[in-house]
Amino acid sequence: MPDEYIELETRALADPDALRERSLDISEADTGHRPQPGHPMWHQADAFSEFAAQTERMVPSVAREITRYLGRTILDLYTEEGSAAEGETTWTLEGVVAGDLIEAGTQLASGQVVLEVTETVVLTAAQAAAVVPVAALEAGSAGSGLTGPLTLLRSLPFVQTVSLNGQTFNGRDPEEPEIFDDRVARGFAHIGRPTKPEDFAALVRDAIPTAYRVLALDLYVPGTVGEVERAVTLVPVDIAGQSIPQGERDLAAAEIALEREPNWIVSIIAPTYTDVTVTVAVSVWPGADPADVQTRVQVAVARALDPGEWGQPPATSRIPEWHDEPIVRRNELIAACDNVDDVRSVIDLTINGGTADVMLAGPAPLPRLAAPAVVTVV
Repeated sequence: MPDEYIELETRALADPDALRERSLDISEADTGHRPQPGHPMWHQADAFSEFAAQTERMVPSVAREITRYLGRTILDLYTEEGSAAEGETTWTLEGVVAGDLIEAGTQLASGQVVLEVTETVVLTAAQAAAVVPVAALEAGSAGSGLTGPLTLLRSLPFVQTVSLNGQTFNGRDPEEPEIFDDRVARGFAHIGRPTKPEDFAALVRDAIPTAYRVLALDLYVPGTVGEVERAVTLVPVDIAGQSIPQGERDLAAAEIALEREPNWIVSIIAPTYTDVTVTVAVSVWPGADPADVQTRVQVAVARALDPGEWGQPPATSRIPEWHDEPIVRRNELIAACDNVDDVRSVIDLTINGGTADVMLAGPAPLPRLAAPAVVTVV
């Protein structure tokens, strides 16, 4: 036999034809001739390659099923079936007669989302207003975050207006298998009672499916000065960098209270947003379209100040990260504008009317672009 070895590329294993050719390469190197179709060695290589390819395709599936089984049996984690958003409404009334009802099942709409009354409310004579609980008719995240007036789908003569009190919350889409797999992986990474900030952050991500990123502020209690031992404050945001409704944060806090060790102070708060305005003047290369450059510079500024990506390292793991970043730096915005195609140079840039860096206010600060950047092309 020759002293050389032929290396089989792992990526070829899922392709039976490619693996058969590798097997034939080995046979040719060993015997000096290459088996042709119809030869017993060719059929042997063909059968082996098909079996190996099927096995290779099966192994990840089996591994996933084992991981999911361990998640269910050890971590008591199950695929989320989804839930309907909940909320509270205020109904203004006129001409109510004793015994009038706002019945459970009465339907209302906010855009394309239909909600229904969840509990029958019995009214008293001349009652002017009522607080009524509602829930979305269908499970899903589309029902969360609704605000403002609702449309009554069946007229009631004594009802003047219906409006939501704050936002609807807790609407969840059915969980995708890949998301469940990630949740199981995080569960094994943080198995046991939470003792570190990242453990608590993982619990919040599990408790709030819409929480895309969670900032953990170690040794911090809202409203206090200085560090507090055995304290952590968690700040979840959705994929767009928007705060999670208070109702969902409260539910998550209740779940974590059951998991944490005694004497831990755990707070879940919303981020603090600071409005930012940007004015920039750029020069362009000959032949560039000024209007097009202007639009692309605006997009670059919006991306640099996107609360959904603020504090995110350039390269990160599958679990999105959020590092506390309290400063909007002028030189970073200049670099973002300078990297736009056809921009020759950034002549001037101001943030909130000045040329200094801007400090973002409050705990867990995020920027919020108050209006598209004002871009002048010279």
